[in-house]
Amino acid sequence: MSRETESAAIARLFETLPEIPSMPKSVAGVLETVQRHGISLSEVAEALEQDPALCAKVLRVSNSAYFGMKRQVSTIKLAVVVLGLREIRDIAMGIALFDAVGAPETEIRTASDIWNHALAVGAVARRVGNIVDPGFQDGAFVAGLLSDIGKMLLLTVWEGQYAGMYQEHSKTPARLVAAERERFGYSHAAVARALTDHWNLPQGLVDAVGSQYREDGMGLRSCRNPEMAAIVRLAKSVVDDDLERPMLDDTALGDEEIWEVLNQTRYPIAPENRLEVMQDLANMVQGLPRIPLF
Repeated sequence: MSRETESAAIARLFETLPEIPSMPKSVAGVLETVQRHGISLSEVAEALEQDPALCAKVLRVSNSAYFGMKRQVSTIKLAVVVLGLREIRDIAMGIALFDAVGAPETEIRTASDIWNHALAVGAVARRVGNIVDPGFQDGAFVAGLLSDIGKMLLLTVWEGQYAGMYQEHSKTPARLVAAERERFGYSHAAVARALTDHWNLPQGLVDAVGSQYREDGMGLRSCRNPEMAAIVRLAKSVVDDDLERPMLDDTALGDEEIWEVLNQTRYPIAPENRLEVMQDLANMVQGLPRIPLF
């Protein structure tokens, strides 16, 4: 399937929606605040506090094992101090955008599975970013999280059809992507790319969610931020693939494009250490708790 054909199918999907999900005002305010020069921690906290429900969700995720804080934080101001402006911005943005795309009547079991899978990908991406270059840590979490935003929209739009498809193929991403393209004419990765582009998110993030699988056909080198795209693709493989089987060429371990890009980072992962690092990350995922879907 060509990129043009897939884009046309997504355009038809968007035309059928009563309204394309928009960037929540509370998050838009936080993004605007963080982008200003000379911004204080208190100003960011105050921007978030305009939405008490979002604040509660941000604190729930911030205090979870996904961020490994040594002590619980009870206020947004303290969370901003401990995690930093960009981390809190990314957590808030990811939560609010999943909220915007989901619907109250969405099949809760599948929606919860998608949400927790997205959190796991975000957590692994954040850890990988911290390994290869601490400068990638902040944006990696939200890029990993939003790589699954297309699944949530498909579940909201196609409901039972997508719930059944997801529950059948969620453990085998290649089959899930193939089933999506056959039934709908586009993959959840393509939908994620279209949504993040619609929200005018940074091009590096848009490219990363749009190239999360080798089957997407977009080379990592052609992305605005190749390193971020490689981190997201690696994180998806760690969360989804069986890393204990004898043949690993169809996992990230055999994706030479990932390693060519990550070899240009500050602390590249040596070839002899790659499988061990991936397995350690997979073990980390096994220990992560499920977080209720809001």
